[in-house]
Amino acid sequence: MRIYSISKVIAIPIAVVLVVLLYFTFTYKYSDVAILLIIPIFLLTAIYVVHPQLDYWYLQKYPLQLDSSIIEWLQKYSRFYIGLNTEDQQKFRNRLCLYIEAREFTSIGVERHSVPDDIKAIIAHVPVQMSFYKDDYLIGDYDRIFIYKHPFPSPKMKFLHTIEVDNEDQVYIFSLEHFIPPMLNLKSMYNIGFHAFAEAYVHVNQKEDWPDMMNVSWSDLEKISGFTKEQVTQILGYEPNDLLFVVINYYFNFPDQFQKIFPEIENKLSSIFT
Repeated sequence: MRIYSISKVIAIPIAVVLVVLLYFTFTYKYSDVAILLIIPIFLLTAIYVVHPQLDYWYLQKYPLQLDSSIIEWLQKYSRFYIGLNTEDQQKFRNRLCLYIEAREFTSIGVERHSVPDDIKAIIAHVPVQMSFYKDDYLIGDYDRIFIYKHPFPSPKMKFLHTIEVDNEDQVYIFSLEHFIPPMLNLKSMYNIGFHAFAEAYVHVNQKEDWPDMMNVSWSDLEKISGFTKEQVTQILGYEPNDLLFVVINYYFNFPDQFQKIFPEIENKLSSIFT
């Protein structure tokens, strides 16, 4: 049997002991037994507080196995994964499992729903790729991911948009109908996923020597991706407030063209991400 949560495995027998002690305390009025209630209550409280870290530690030692359909998706659509050797592909899959387990995914509509594993994997493969050569492959403490089916407004951005990275609350919000297409075909649409995770990555790693955007123009960016400023703005729902996020997006998704247009920036980003 595969264990998904070691904290629950540890907590269940302690909870059973607590129930037994409660039974004897209230049924037979054993005052001496009542004192012992402190021990299981303390242990269960401690497990509840540290259960995310405990489960994460366990899954690092004994990682889950990805569903075969997710592995097939990586082999078909992730050029980064395809280019890895066998050992690094296993490392990628392990980190993908860990990222999915460490983050809370919520689908928002009329009601909140669970998110299918394949959608979680498509979203999670972006930060895993971006941080593959780093220790912090979770990219800080952005632990909640909210998914709409379509563009959405929010209290901080009261107009329709397709991504939002809240650096204060450390959450991501995505429009799924804009997230998925460029993951299947880079030329179909501006990639909002890499844009969002680039924003979080820069925020978490502010001390890095990020390249200056003074000499970066939209005409050069269009030569790399084929997307105009107007197209990028239309997809996002707003004009990018920092071209660095667009540049990082293209660094990962159009490496050959990027190196031709921005060789110096490519070298600097390579030193940061690898």
